[in-house]
Amino acid sequence: MIKAICREFNVNYDWLVYGEGEMFSELPKTILDELCRVYDLDEIDRKLIQEYIKMSKESRRVLKDYIMRIISDK
Repeated sequence: MIKAICREFNVNYDWLVYGEGEMFSELPKTILDELCRVYDLDEIDRKLIQEYIKMSKESRRVLKDYIMRIISDK
């Protein structure tokens, strides 16, 4: 529950529990920063998302079709 409160209100867990550090965590600079924080994404995850977003709509469709073929073959 405490971690959910910290995440929702951007409060530093160590400050809330132990009284150490700054009250608030640093706010994310971009939506991608927030996604990485919420879903615990590493740098490779981040790069994959960045490159996917840069792709044209058609290229994204081709990639999704390819992935769906791989998934359906299992």
